[in-house]
Amino acid sequence: MKSIFKKLNIETSISSRDKKLLYVACAVLMVFLSYYFAFNKMEAKNIKSETKISTLERQVRDLDEKNRHKKTYIDDTKGYNEETEKIISNYANGSSIVSELSFLSNAEGTNGIWIRSASFQTPVANYTFGGIAPSNPSGYTSYTTDMRGFKLSQTISYEGDYNQWKALINYINSYFSKNTIESISASFDESSNTVSGTMVLNMYYITSEDRKFVEPDFNIATGKANIFSSNETNNSVVEVRVSE
Repeated sequence: MKSIFKKLNIETSISSRDKKLLYVACAVLMVFLSYYFAFNKMEAKNIKSETKISTLERQVRDLDEKNRHKKTYIDDTKGYNEETEKIISNYANGSSIVSELSFLSNAEGTNGIWIRSASFQTPVANYTFGGIAPSNPSGYTSYTTDMRGFKLSQTISYEGDYNQWKALINYINSYFSKNTIESISASFDESSNTVSGTMVLNMYYITSEDRKFVEPDFNIATGKANIFSSNETNNSVVEVRVSE
């Protein structure tokens, strides 16, 4: 290789000055590369630390704000809990065929209308409590509860005079436990002042370990054709069906 450079009159020797310049250049390059990689690594750590600091600062501000208004939050929470209890108290603790029969029996006993037949559907869970994600900036998780809401639908056919029919609607609307009349049909016989028809009634209740359901003490006199009516002279037959 040297003979080729020699034939081409190319100088291959490096002077001391050039060597020093190369050493300096290499040293500068090494320092630059070391700084570059070290800087990038430190920058990544700084970004991560700044993100964590920002999160902690936000939580501190939120907690300071809560601490300044601690009494207000305690009073408000107490009020919200009381309001929640009032709302939940409008729902029965549970349901069963016995309780539904007791409801219909009381409806007849209160206003004298005749419940000709009743058909009950299987209760359906239609609401789960505690499923809402929190918006708390402190990052606390949502509350947990075993409460669940259910809906039980029943279809009844009825017959009575006009005043008894109005009394039945009023009894349902003023019943202590939440319910809705999903649909209703009625026909009026003017000659006998009789209203008859069918109604789909939805009953709602909330269950949990803390809400103990106790079935009503529902006693029916045996030998009666109509288990709902207290009128012993009523010989019409009532039909009760339970749908799975």
